[in-house]
Amino acid sequence: NKKDHDMIKAVDKAIEAMPKDYIIRSFLISHKAEVMGMLDTEYNEEEVMELFKRESFLEGKAEARLSSVKSLMENMNLTLENALDILGIKGEEREAVLKDIKK
Repeated sequence: NKKDHDMIKAVDKAIEAMPKDYIIRSFLISHKAEVMGMLDTEYNEEEVMELFKRESFLEGKAEARLSSVKSLMENMNLTLENALDILGIKGEEREAVLKDIKK
C-alpha cells in the first residue's frame, strides 16, 4: 500500500543520506525490516490521552471510595466491614479497599 511504500522510500532516503562510515548505517541496512516494523507502530496521542484520563478517573474513584470508608469509620465509629456494607462495596472493589486501607 501507499503508506508502506512511502515509509520504505523514507527509510531508504535516510540511510542514503547517512555518511558511509556511520556504524549505525550498516545496522539499519541489515535490519531494515525491523526498523520498518518499529516505524509502522503509530503513536496515537488521542488514544493515549484517553487511557490516561480513564486511569486518572479510576484512581480518583478509588481514592474517593477509600475516603468515604475512612470517614464513616471515624465519624460514625463503624468497623471497616460495616462501613463497606453501608456503602454497598462488594467483590473486587471491596478487596481493593481492604488492601488500600492496610497500607
